[in-house]
Amino acid sequence: MGCYAVPWIRVRSSCISKLYPVEINVLPSSGYLESCRSIVSCARTIANTIKSSIPELYIIGSPPASVVAFGSRDPNVNVLEVGDAMGRRGWHLNGISGPPAVHIACTVSRLYVDPTRYM
Repeated sequence: MGCYAVPWIRVRSSCISKLYPVEINVLPSSGYLESCRSIVSCARTIANTIKSSIPELYIIGSPPASVVAFGSRDPNVNVLEVGDAMGRRGWHLNGISGPPAVHIACTVSRLYVDPTRYM
């Protein structure tokens, strides 16, 4: 089980990390591996779409797996406001600081939705 701190000074268990043992025990190994491949593909689709379609934003780092973080390279674009606007359109994002940015964690539940649908 994982833990993470949330902005309101509380620590809670990560729901995502609680589900991994269930997936490992319930899915055949090929099903688990396929879901992992699909999650990474989803994250790459989101990162590549941001890179190719939204010049005001940039991807932070080189996401190797399921989390994509992005910031604003345009001083007139507040990335946290971008995250709020995306939240109103159905995305589930988290704001981060230092530098201001937004990140999304791709999960199995996101695989059944076209990740570019809300852009």
